[in-house]
Amino acid sequence: MVQHDTSALPLDGRITEGVLKRWSVLVEEGHPDHESLHSALNALCARHGKKPNSLARISIIKEGREASASGFSDELVTLLAAVFRGLTPAQKSEFRRQIA
Repeated sequence: MVQHDTSALPLDGRITEGVLKRWSVLVEEGHPDHESLHSALNALCARHGKKPNSLARISIIKEGREASASGFSDELVTLLAAVFRGLTPAQKSEFRRQIA
C-alpha cells in the first residue's frame, strides 16, 4: 500500500521552471545544440518505449556571470526547502542520509 503525505505541497512544474529559468537558457531552434539535444532526448525516451511530449523544452545552465546573479543562494535554498517539505517522511529520511 502506498501512503501519501497529505501535508505535502502539490507538485507543479510551473513553479520549478519559473525558478530554474533564472539560471538557464532555453535551447530553441537555431541554437547550435538544438538538434543534438533533442535527438538525445528522443533516444532516451525511446529506450523506455516513450516519446517526448510535444511541449517538451530543453534548457542549459548559464555559465559565468549570468549564473551568479545576486540572491542565487537564498533562492536556491528556498526552492530546496519547498521541495523537501513536499517529500514523504521516508523520502525526507533518505534525503537526510544522503546529505550527511
